[in-house]
Amino acid sequence: MQELFIYNPEKAKTLLAEAGYPDGFKTSVVCANTPMAVDAMSTYKAMWAKVGVDLIIDLKELGVYNGIVYGKTAKEMIFATHWAIFPSYLYLGSFLGAGFTNQSRINDPAGLRAVHPVDP
Repeated sequence: MQELFIYNPEKAKTLLAEAGYPDGFKTSVVCANTPMAVDAMSTYKAMWAKVGVDLIIDLKELGVYNGIVYGKTAKEMIFATHWAIFPSYLYLGSFLGAGFTNQSRINDPAGLRAVHPVDP
């Protein structure tokens, strides 16, 4: 599990090649125009560039950003933090149902229970 938290550009390049992206790819992320978000995404952009990912940071004023988040209208990715946890969060409840926190639009109750059992 610790391997998931280690910065390893060579492993990332290998995984990208195995996934069919040996030369990397171009993508964009919607990001609120706040100092913390801009700093975080700038760091990710620099790290991802080393493995061939060309990240476009699409800065939005906070009201516009919230409209995209809650309207689920982002074309690719959205950068978000939760309850001031930096740099990001994984709340398994966000992968279930049609609520606004389910930005990935995954609705897999069986898969969710496999990772995060709710009832015995």
